[in-house]
Parts: sequence; structure tokens; C-alpha cells
Amino acid sequence: MPVTRTAVLIVGGGPVGSTLALDLASRGIDVMVAERNPVGQMPGVKCNHVAARTMEIFRRLEIAQIVRDTGLPADHANDIARRRPGPSSPAS
Repeated sequence: MPVTRTAVLIVGGGPVGSTLALDLASRGIDVMVAERNPVGQMPGVKCNHVAARTMEIFRRLEIAQIVRDTGLPADHANDIARRRPGPSSPAS
């Protein structure tokens, strides 16, 4: 098995690991991200919300607009909730 050397190894490529890798790389630090997924299974969604503090970091890394453009359209309603009537709720 080949040996790979890196200054920093991040185990997990979710939102935190990926952001840390971007931050370290922007500072010129050699970094590698290791992510393990079961064979034949697509990776699941790791993030469905980006907090204000995270967007501050993305602005410093100059990727905030890319993140915004990748998400839902600006006019997408985020204040809609759907639910099924429960056993004590009258059916409509």
C-alpha cells in the first residue's frame, strides 16, 4: 500500500471537515480529507443549513457567493411547514 504524507489529516468530509480543509489550504497548509462511505451507497446529505458564523468563514475564504448560488433559489419559501393530521386531529 502506498504511503501518503500530509501535514494535517481530517477524518470526515462533512460540513466541519470540509470547511476546516478549505481554511487550512487557504493558509498554505498541506491537508488531506478522508471520507469513508459504504461500497455502492451514495453519500448522504451532510448539511441542509448554513449558520451565520459559517457564512462569515465562507466570506473570508471568498466562497460565500458560490455557496449561496448552489443552494435553493432566493425566492424559495423557507417558512412553510407540512404535517399530517395526528390521531387526535380532525381529518380535513
